[in-house]
Amino acid sequence: MTRQFILTSSFFAYSLNSIGTSVLVVEMGVGMRITRSYGDQLVDGTFNLMKKLGIWTGSVHQVQVPIISRNPKDVSYLNAKVSGIFIPSVQHGTKLKKGDQIGKIVDPLTGTIRDQVTAPVESKVFFIHNEPLTYANTAVIKLVQ
Repeated sequence: MTRQFILTSSFFAYSLNSIGTSVLVVEMGVGMRITRSYGDQLVDGTFNLMKKLGIWTGSVHQVQVPIISRNPKDVSYLNAKVSGIFIPSVQHGTKLKKGDQIGKIVDPLTGTIRDQVTAPVESKVFFIHNEPLTYANTAVIKLVQ
């Protein structure tokens, strides 16, 4: 069986995995917010992976240690309980303890706090909703234990 690596969304990745195609999913957020630095990290990581798989023989740059979760139970999706403006109080890579404040959702008209978002478990932030406006049930933070 040939292995193919495709950059894609997690929904498409699930479908390809179910038919035996290996897939690499990259959480990047909104395309227009991808910086040159982030793009360079992605390219360096791709070439390192290709070298490890034996399909690239050229030189590679050192890569950052990635956050990898092989157990779906290690990932927590925190969905907004209410609609409003999400204001995070943490950054990517922040280590959290249970109960730490992650951010708040405020009313866009009055500025009053509609919800406080806190860490349900000891974890590390690996995704932050990158648009201010959020709707109820939208993932605003993803954590990995």
